[in-house]
Amino acid sequence: MFIIYFVGFSRAFGFGEQYILALNLVNLITDPVWDALGAIPKIAKIDISQSRFNYKKALKYSAIITGIYTLVCIVLFFSLSKLYDIVLTIGLVYLSIQLLDFIVNIFKSNLQIFLQLEHSALKSTIIHVGCKFLRTILSVVILSPYNTNIAQIICGVLGLSAYLILRFKYFKLNEEGVLVSKVLKKDISQNFDTEQNE
Repeated sequence: MFIIYFVGFSRAFGFGEQYILALNLVNLITDPVWDALGAIPKIAKIDISQSRFNYKKALKYSAIITGIYTLVCIVLFFSLSKLYDIVLTIGLVYLSIQLLDFIVNIFKSNLQIFLQLEHSALKSTIIHVGCKFLRTILSVVILSPYNTNIAQIICGVLGLSAYLILRFKYFKLNEEGVLVSKVLKKDISQNFDTEQNE
């Protein structure tokens, strides 16, 4: 993260004062929201540990929380943009990427914790670290004032895609909205067929 922000922001700031102001304003607004959205995986972890995690409900409540914070970000952005004297289009690009990543986070944060605890901590960690590594590289090599934000959303979408592949490969959603292992059902049915044949 040090490399992402130190090198990435240095590169973005090289494009001029208007980008510095816009990026600082958007970060001022969205950083506390990212901290608050950290509650989503914590709630998921508690629910999973107590065997009451409902994926469908988790997504619904995560979407509600994220929607409220998104509205707060939009209101703060337009309230403070004149005070900070930013170029509106530049600020809106930065804000839009952050808001899009909020939406990706609804699905990613719930799935990451679920797969880490219920499937494979190793696979989840590899995906997480791999995305951080790629984000670092992209933040450094992308020649744009939006480099850190572009890297962030690309890695968010790639991470979500990897978690979704694991989710659909190993789990299915039952009628109650709970993720159920496909492998477990296959193993049980194979064992049952073997016992009947014997």
